[in-house]
Amino acid sequence: MAEWPLQLTLVFDGTCGFCTRSVRLLEALDRNRRVTAVPFQKSSVPASVGLTLQECKAAAWAIASDAGRYRGAEAVNAVVAAALGSTLPLLLTRYKAIAGLHLLPRRLQPQSIARRPTLLLPTSRRVPLVL
Repeated sequence: MAEWPLQLTLVFDGTCGFCTRSVRLLEALDRNRRVTAVPFQKSSVPASVGLTLQECKAAAWAIASDAGRYRGAEAVNAVVAAALGSTLPLLLTRYKAIAGLHLLPRRLQPQSIARRPTLLLPTSRRVPLVL
């Protein structure tokens, strides 16, 4: 890991309402503009960051200026860390032995991907999340 603050490019699903709203929140937190968010559907984005279309469809990615790559929950932690100017979110993923905390995002990610279109619907129309 390089010295902080890193510049990160977040590659996300631009057709996902939850993802788009999360990016807006991230942009509000990122006062020093350390994160550039781009939807993978934008022309030539996957190739420009060294990813395939399938990799982009499967998870969010954070590509660091030092060529580091983070996938899924780790990508989210990396961009939040960069936006806040703090390594705390990354430290949480690095100390994987803490009460199995690292397993939760990986367990939730496949279900959240399947439910992305309905995550922000009114409560009466939501599909329950099974742990």
